[in-house]
Amino acid sequence: MRKTAPYWVSGFLDLPADAHEAGSRFWENVTGWRRSAPRGDFGEFSTLEPPAGDATLRVQRVFDGVSRMHVDLHVPDVREAARQSLDAGARLLADHASDGYIVTRTPGGLAVCFVDNPGAVPPPPTEWSPTLQSIPDQLCIDIPAHLHDQETAYWSTVTSRPLTEVPHHPEFLRLPAPGPRGLHLLLHRTNSPGQVQAHLDFATTNLPAETTRHLHQGATLLQTHPSWTTLLAPTGTPYCLTTRHP
Repeated sequence: MRKTAPYWVSGFLDLPADAHEAGSRFWENVTGWRRSAPRGDFGEFSTLEPPAGDATLRVQRVFDGVSRMHVDLHVPDVREAARQSLDAGARLLADHASDGYIVTRTPGGLAVCFVDNPGAVPPPPTEWSPTLQSIPDQLCIDIPAHLHDQETAYWSTVTSRPLTEVPHHPEFLRLPAPGPRGLHLLLHRTNSPGQVQAHLDFATTNLPAETTRHLHQGATLLQTHPSWTTLLAPTGTPYCLTTRHP
């Protein structure tokens, strides 16, 4: 494996300080995963720990009042992976390589961390009933059309993965990984202005039942489609439920 190729992908839910506790509880409840003890200089980090397998979601308390997601790419060599990303158009935000991570921003403005945390075993879906299972299994990178070409080239470079078209959906590109690699990556061309953003996707065996379950936990329904539903978490973070099998 190349020193820069990610062996695992995980997502960070960045929650404002005044909504951190309620937001963390919401994500615990909809995933079925328990929050770890806090860590970091200010207790700002925690992990949503599945009962088996390796974690793919973490939570961070932020102080700028904005709910969002950022991406962690787990790599063998954080310095070399970050250097490659800068060559692909990223910008360096913070070098904490001595602590195992480097923070960058993609050409389109999304925060991406290169980290050396372990990850190898996918967590199983949570079984809510005999007919309902679900799991957060994908990060969707939402790319405004005017940033699309450079951003998609960046993601193909830093992941060492080819861009693969999605049948009947020209607005999507997949970055398939060989074998288990944490969260899947999906690139989505949008008509929105502004910077690149990321949102979380769940896979579920029963989309209507899973939608109802999330609404009962405090989510707001934004849109419905035949194969996915778009929701808004109580802290203002959009995310989707999909008909992909968990």
